[in-house]
Amino acid sequence: MAIIEALPRGAGTAGMQAIVDGEVRVLDPQMRTTTPALRAAYLEIEVRSVCFVPIIFGDEPLGLLVLYHAKPYG
Repeated sequence: MAIIEALPRGAGTAGMQAIVDGEVRVLDPQMRTTTPALRAAYLEIEVRSVCFVPIIFGDEPLGLLVLYHAKPYG
């Protein structure tokens, strides 16, 4: 998704917060903890929840694994 590729490093999104905190984050079906533009994009492609898993080696963040669910997680 182009909207995700365009996010700046310090974007206030759940995915970026997962990397900063070094913790897994899951967006609920209402996706209240993401930006309105991302919420609209997720709903358009029928994503019902999202799980962000930071990839960290030592203390260095290397990436983010993102799991999109067609049904609400949980």
